Amino acid sequence: MEIAQALEARVIPFEFEYFSPKNLPETLSLLKSHGKDAKILAGGTDLIVGLKKGMKCKYIVSLKDVDELSYVAAEKEMLRIGALTKLRDVEKSSVISEKFEALHEAAKDLGSPMVRNMGTIGGNICNASPAADCAAALLALDARLKVVGSGERIVPIDKFFVAPQETVLGPTELLTEIQIPYLPDEATSKFLRIKRVGISVSSVCAAVAMLLKRREVEFIRIGLGAVSPTPVRAYKTEEYLKGKSLSADTVDRALEKLEDEMRPITDVRGTADYRTYATKALVRQAIEVLESRRGGTA
Repeated sequence: MEIAQALEARVIPFEFEYFSPKNLPETLSLLKSHGKDAKILAGGTDLIVGLKKGMKCKYIVSLKDVDELSYVAAEKEMLRIGALTKLRDVEKSSVISEKFEALHEAAKDLGSPMVRNMGTIGGNICNASPAADCAAALLALDARLKVVGSGERIVPIDKFFVAPQETVLGPTELLTEIQIPYLPDEATSKFLRIKRVGISVSSVCAAVAMLLKRREVEFIRIGLGAVSPTPVRAYKTEEYLKGKSLSADTVDRALEKLEDEMRPITDVRGTADYRTYATKALVRQAIEVLESRRGGTA
């Protein structure tokens, strides 16, 4: 029995047809033909686990040879990241660590080194886990997602997630690129998470991008993970903080509003009450870290 159970953990228990397109047009053609019954295989760190647990599909479309979707390109108005860019490459990118610290921090401790060498940033987003670390960071960075199918569209990341493991992607569509506008001059960002153990999924995570001018909040964005059915942008909290002098009382009142923007659940990684408390603590800590840098105090 133990041998059988060990084998089951290594075997996908059903038959499927496997495709390995060499470029984007070939990929889109396969999705047009089989999209409703197909699963996209990028790094496979989530999909393979799901298939072994009983997730079904008739076709698997592997993107391992679609090299054109793996890049980090700094342009004048934005940073462009190909959806197949490995999380390890996101972690090692100097432009990301210098200009988009929250994303660098989200990627650098995501899972294990093996996961980061296999997993892709697009896969982390499209898996649509409520606890997706990169999603929380990208929400605070106001990222946009390039989606292609029969045509092309740009989806703001806060409009991308529908429910756990569900996005706005149609069966014949593919996420190809993440676009991140540069932060205002002297603004900085911070990502924080809490895990049960080192490589586990985050129990809660939060990202903040902020700019202070003479202690007044000129610019702020807040992204949250693992506190609602989807990653959350805390718009009401941001709106409350904008234009206010950053004091302990102001932050306390902002965190009261933050609580209203969360819908946490109780599961094996934490209770709903714990998630609420911990998320507020992470946002407070992130604000304090960014305030201590005093970027743009002139």
